[in-house]
Amino acid sequence: DMSEAVFAKRLYTGNAAGLRDRLMLGLAAARGQAAASDKAMEGAGGYGRLLKFAGSWQRPRFPLAGADLKRIGAAEGKTMGDTLKALEAEWVESGFALDRDALLKRAGDLLAGGGASPAV
Repeated sequence: DMSEAVFAKRLYTGNAAGLRDRLMLGLAAARGQAAASDKAMEGAGGYGRLLKFAGSWQRPRFPLAGADLKRIGAAEGKTMGDTLKALEAEWVESGFALDRDALLKRAGDLLAGGGASPAV
């Protein structure tokens, strides 16, 4: 019953091949139990839907790098790394919707102390 948007976040942050393998195992188990239960048949459909999604999913590319933060005044080091991790987490949480300009603006806010970064 997981949405594709939530699953895309899991594919990005986790081991995509491992997640696909777990889905195939879940699908096989659900199909094996399908004869005994309508609930198992529903589960098989959900596994199949997510497997199809995973098969066509392309890992998005995070639109920022350290060089981008350097250009807006960030020094190399832990702060830059922590800022990049926080921005990437926000980007993933947005469903990969935040574009480069929005992320650069947010980076400026974080580096200036204008916003608390999420736990990384």
